Amino acid sequence: MAGGLKIPILNDFQNSFVYKLHANNEEKNYLKYLDKRIFGEYYDHICSIRAILTLLAKDINSESSITSDAIFEINKKIALYAGYGEGKS
Repeated sequence: MAGGLKIPILNDFQNSFVYKLHANNEEKNYLKYLDKRIFGEYYDHICSIRAILTLLAKDINSESSITSDAIFEINKKIALYAGYGEGKS
């Protein structure tokens, strides 16, 4: 375009929870919340576990108080979303 139309692009991704989670290698801190009764012991690819841990971390951090029952329900919800059967233990 003549004169050029400038569209400002604000990149705030570095401020997002997900970016900080992975940039600071904090997803490993959420392994203790991963319910192996639902997800099993082994994964086909590292990206599978990273995606699950990201969703788990995001949901856990959005809760004001977290109980073991709440963590189990979060695991079930993520299992359904990620295609892990019916999300049942």
